[in-house]
Amino acid sequence: MNLSTTTRQAYSEVNEIINLLDKDDRQKIPLKLRKYFEREREKEYKKSINLDIPIKEQNLKRETIAIVTMLNLKYICSNEEERAKLRKQYEENEQIYQKKLSEKYNVDNLFKTNNEEVVEQPKELANVKKEGFLKKISNFFKKIFKRK
Repeated sequence: MNLSTTTRQAYSEVNEIINLLDKDDRQKIPLKLRKYFEREREKEYKKSINLDIPIKEQNLKRETIAIVTMLNLKYICSNEEERAKLRKQYEENEQIYQKKLSEKYNVDNLFKTNNEEVVEQPKELANVKKEGFLKKISNFFKKIFKRK
């Protein structure tokens, strides 16, 4: 499988986070999955995770956050009530994200600039006269006879 450098770096960050977990939580993540992150990570990429700094402020890759979130929900979180709470929070976050996207890319607002109204388009287009088939033939013969 060809993985991008960004994905491999994210795997390095995930691997680092897994290694920082206490033994019980680390054991909850399947060995096969842990070995996969270890094998596929970017070996030269070193990201140190500081436990004293909130994870939001550590400049982790989006992929890392997504993977850690999935690992937490699927393997580490053992309480069903806590899982339900996390799922609800994830759904709320997704709704907020989708709302922002729909506002940003709303068809009505696409052509607005700096909160200005839509630029007025010309109401009328220039009239293009189309010649009928007979008119074209007539003009053709007129041009021929004018040359002589």
